[in-house]
Amino acid sequence: MKQKLQSWQPIKDVGEVFQSSISYQPKKGLHLKIEDTSGYHIDVMYDRISAIQDYIWTYRFTKTCDRKDILDLADVVEQSKQTSDRANHIFYKMHQSNFLAWYDSLPWLGSKDIPGVEHHLYICGEYIYEVISDYEPLFHASRTNED
Repeated sequence: MKQKLQSWQPIKDVGEVFQSSISYQPKKGLHLKIEDTSGYHIDVMYDRISAIQDYIWTYRFTKTCDRKDILDLADVVEQSKQTSDRANHIFYKMHQSNFLAWYDSLPWLGSKDIPGVEHHLYICGEYIYEVISDYEPLFHASRTNED
C-alpha cells in the first residue's frame, strides 16, 4: 500500500508556522493551536463525539526531522500544485494511510466498520500532527495584528 497526500484547504492564508501545540481533554476533545509568523492564529478543534464514542480515533505527533517519508510526500504535492494559496503545505489528508492500517489492526472497530474515516496531517514547523477521525474538525482563525 503506497501512501499519498492530498492538499486540504479548510482555511486559507496561513503563512510560515511560528509555533504550535496540541492538547487532548477527555470532556473537550482534541485541540490543535497553530500560529504563523504574521500573527494569524488557527484553532483546529475535534470537539464532537465520533462514531466510536470518543472525540477522535487516535492521534500522534512527531518531530519533522524524524518523518522524511511525510516530507517527501508533501514535496510531491507542493511540486504538483495548481494553486498559489499558501496553505497547501500545512494541511493534508493521507490516502492509503499506514497509520489508519495500523489502527484497523487493533481489536476494535475500524474503517471497514465505519465509513468516512480520514487521516488528517498538519505539518507545523518542527512538528507533524496526525489525527484519525470520522469527521472534519472545526477551524477558527483570528489575527492578533489587525491592520
